[in-house]
Amino acid sequence: MPADELLEAFQELGDSLWYPSETDAKLEVFILSSKEVGDAFSQEDLIRLYYSGEDQPRSTSSRWAEANRLVSNGTMEFFRDLCDVITTYADNTYLIHEAHHREYAHDWRELRNLFFDNLVHQKFIRISLAEPDQARHDLYLVGRHIEIQEDPDTNELRTQLLDWFVIKTFVIET
Repeated sequence: MPADELLEAFQELGDSLWYPSETDAKLEVFILSSKEVGDAFSQEDLIRLYYSGEDQPRSTSSRWAEANRLVSNGTMEFFRDLCDVITTYADNTYLIHEAHHREYAHDWRELRNLFFDNLVHQKFIRISLAEPDQARHDLYLVGRHIEIQEDPDTNELRTQLLDWFVIKTFVIET
């Protein structure tokens, strides 16, 4: 999917979803140039870009985890049970979510699929903020856009790594 279409699809979903915590937060989606960030993306890059300027909030700590479509710490931490209509636990108990949660589960699945179907080198980054915002933790899903082209004559697959897509939200934890 071309970058402009992908950004628009992410933004449309982001406009309809609120990330649940003590204060529900909107999702922001933006692109960072691979020229600005490089071939790897780290929590140090986020701190440098968004938490080190004079007018920017200060971070106290950061941590990251791999995010992939299968079970990974980053995927589990960001999406939690947001994609579930029914959450089933290891002991075979289950939770049928409230109507409001069920109503948006499809949109969360669509966001997750859009993220994993178009991006590689995915990771989850959590930034904890300093006082007076110490209850706030910024959450990021980051992945590098990959362009996939298939030659119809030879079926040869060509890929090109492009810019970084970032989905940002926050949680309040008191």
